[in-house]
Amino acid sequence: MKLNLKSLTELEQFAQKFAHALKKGSCVTLHGELGTGKTTFIALVGKYLNVTEYITSPTFTLVNKYQGKMEIYHLDLYRINSETDLYNMDIEYYFRKKNALVFVEWAEKLESFYPQEYLKIEIEFGENNTRIFQITAQGPKYEDFIQRLNTVDN
Repeated sequence: MKLNLKSLTELEQFAQKFAHALKKGSCVTLHGELGTGKTTFIALVGKYLNVTEYITSPTFTLVNKYQGKMEIYHLDLYRINSETDLYNMDIEYYFRKKNALVFVEWAEKLESFYPQEYLKIEIEFGENNTRIFQITAQGPKYEDFIQRLNTVDN
């Protein structure tokens, strides 16, 4: 699924649809350069999952936890330098959370720690300040998610 979002309003509308299609136990990986909107997207999804706290990037803490309709773990791997760092933070613990959502920024650093199934979102800069979202299902669970996403009304 590929989207070209032309404004913050379009991003917010998509985030709302995305939030309504999510189920507990979902893992979403986000990839993209600095400034493409990974944290902004997560914050908007959180808004539609009734998170009342201000969602920020956990660049220095590595993990932020929020409560809304369900528990949300927001991981930022920007400062991770090796698989040893991932092992030491017990990254797999978050992937076992069946009653929570897990968002992973800079997920390309997961290397061999990727979960078996996840939803991959690649964000890149488009023309005229647009953002291009490429969403890929990694596993049958997320193929169903993309089908749900295409049928969700705002």
